[in-house]
Amino acid sequence: MSALWRGFVMIRDETLWAWTSPDGRERTNRAIYARLGTYFPGGATFEAGLFDWEREALTHFPPSGRILLGAAGGGRELAALCQMGYDVVAFEATPALAQAARALASEYPGSQVITASFADVVRAAHDGSGPLAPHLGGEFQAIILGWTSFSYVWREQRDALLKALHMLAPRAPVLLSYLEADPDSDGKLAKFRSGFRRLLRFSGAPALAEPGDGFQPWMGFYQTLTPEEVRSLACRTGYQAVFVKSSGHPHALLVPYP
Repeated sequence: MSALWRGFVMIRDETLWAWTSPDGRERTNRAIYARLGTYFPGGATFEAGLFDWEREALTHFPPSGRILLGAAGGGRELAALCQMGYDVVAFEATPALAQAARALASEYPGSQVITASFADVVRAAHDGSGPLAPHLGGEFQAIILGWTSFSYVWREQRDALLKALHMLAPRAPVLLSYLEADPDSDGKLAKFRSGFRRLLRFSGAPALAEPGDGFQPWMGFYQTLTPEEVRSLACRTGYQAVFVKSSGHPHALLVPYP
């Protein structure tokens, strides 16, 4: 990547994060993912089925039972889990993707898909309200937060989400996937970024990007994490990390403290 292109990407990301509200980021991401055919049935990502790292992680789960699947997309993981004999309660915030996954779930008695977000998990745990609340009774043997989806849980919401999951399923392991931080090794770019942030602050921007904040036209707004952040988050929210893996697709398996 050329220095000029890195500079352009930095200006784009910093400007978008500075002037887009959290609700605006959510709306933008849903609009982007609603148009990404690869995640719908028939798309390349969907048809690839489970990734190798997902299959390996599932060996740590009970062989049967009920799974809560967050950020289910068009149903890629849902289909595979149902075929393995699990009952799945899935939710997805993008209505078009949720509709596709719901049609798929109709083929598997005992499974269902709700149009809901991670924020709705917190609502359900704390006051029993929201679209997820009626579907979260009973015990879950495991929880999966879909591919890269934890990078779409904003850092100020991460603790609340994991604490809510712990409340709803106090014995269930949690498999989460995220985008890992890429260190800014370009000293000149880092200096330019600092100066550009001062300019944004002077212009009255309501917020400034933080390390790890990013944007891509095919991914929307996201926040990367480091393995250390994942381990620290687990400790703060009642979990211990069985593993945190960075190679390939960064992911972690968390289990509740005994």
